[in-house]
Amino acid sequence: MTEEPKVTAEVLDKGHCAVEFAGERKRLTSSKIAKGDEVTPVHMFLSGLLACVLMNADAALREENIDAEVTGEAIGERDFDRGAITDIRIKIRVKLRDDTDPEEAKKIAERGADRCIISRTLGHAIVHKEVIVEPG
Repeated sequence: MTEEPKVTAEVLDKGHCAVEFAGERKRLTSSKIAKGDEVTPVHMFLSGLLACVLMNADAALREENIDAEVTGEAIGERDFDRGAITDIRIKIRVKLRDDTDPEEAKKIAERGADRCIISRTLGHAIVHKEVIVEPG
């Protein structure tokens, strides 16, 4: 087993917390009181999941020598009664920079995205991925 990244946290006051990892400190606000551009734990959760999926899709494309720009978005549906995120929809956009067949690129990006440890942990019942490929 490899050593995992260490994350520490400190409650600052009601509804606010600071997390620290990789030498960076970030202030988080509870989703219940967050306003405007305040970052919440849900933002951190979704951004970590999205980054993991995109980096794995990109790595799979690179392994096949496919030149592409990979971007995406994640939206989490919350069930406030259950206090849970019940559905996460991820759109992966692959903009080809070469003449690779879009269907082949889509299959490769999907296989790569499925290697994300976070989405594998959550499972297919919660995380739904869609790959959209734009030909070069």
